[in-house]
Amino acid sequence: MFNIERWKEIFQSIQKNKLRTALSGITVSLGILIFIILFGLGEGLKNSYTDLFLRQANNVVYFYPGRQLNHMVVLKLIEELNLITLM
Repeated sequence: MFNIERWKEIFQSIQKNKLRTALSGITVSLGILIFIILFGLGEGLKNSYTDLFLRQANNVVYFYPGRQLNHMVVLKLIEELNLITLM
C-alpha cells in the first residue's frame, strides 16, 4: 500500500518540473473556485426566485420531479384548496 519508492518518484518529478507543478496547481484551484462561484450563483438565483414566487402566489400548487403521488391524493389536495368540488 505505502510504497516509499513511489513517493520518492513523485517528489522528484515535482522538483524537476516546478513550473508545470505550479501551473497545474493554479489551474485546479481556479477550476474549483469557478465551480464554487457558479454553484453559489445558481443557488442564490433559485432561492431568490422561490422567495419571489412564494410572496406573490397565494393559490399555487407546486409539483416537483421525482415524487409520485396517487391521483386520489392530488384530487384531495385540490379539493382542500377549493379549486374544484369533487362529486
